[in-house]
Amino acid sequence: HGKHYRVPYDGPGATGQGRPLRSVAHGRADLPIYLGAMGPKNLALSAEVADGVLPHLFSPDHADLLLDPLSRGFAKAGGGKGFARFEIAVNVDVIPGSDLHACLARVKPYIAQYVGGSGTQALNFYNDNMRRCGYEEAAERIPALYREGRKAEAAAAVPDGFVDEVTLCGPRERIRERLERYRPVPGLTLALRTPDLATVRMMAELAL
Repeated sequence: HGKHYRVPYDGPGATGQGRPLRSVAHGRADLPIYLGAMGPKNLALSAEVADGVLPHLFSPDHADLLLDPLSRGFAKAGGGKGFARFEIAVNVDVIPGSDLHACLARVKPYIAQYVGGSGTQALNFYNDNMRRCGYEEAAERIPALYREGRKAEAAAAVPDGFVDEVTLCGPRERIRERLERYRPVPGLTLALRTPDLATVRMMAELAL
């Protein structure tokens, strides 16, 4: 029985037939806790209280936007906590193909939905992230188009440069080269976004 909730419920209207159940799933005392975070304050909080972070639309070309807040969080946590005991699990779309422009275009509607259609006009973490990466003009235009229902135009307004920063697109050898940008990031795990098993195998070969 807790301060606010009682299980089984025994308040007004209770049948008296409820009984407590023990979970058949066994917990882990060392179960790692990860926070989904993008902004500086939540990134710092992740480093302070969690075991890892799940950043979205992360650009290794602007790794300082991630690593600096995490370092502040580690300092606040104390106890020697740092990147050696912390995982950065980055979702990254992988679109292999000979036509780079076509590969980048496949991801644009997805990014436009987050940058233009998430949050509110005053508060959108994904939009803020695009701005921090240096794409202020696009970050202003995409939500305006999205609010008018012009989703195709909003997707077209997503800069190729930004898509290229936060994804791995193009021919295999180009992806191999672009993958190197992630290697200096400490504690990094790439969580691949692809429905294609052949792409997963390709990435395993390139990573190893």
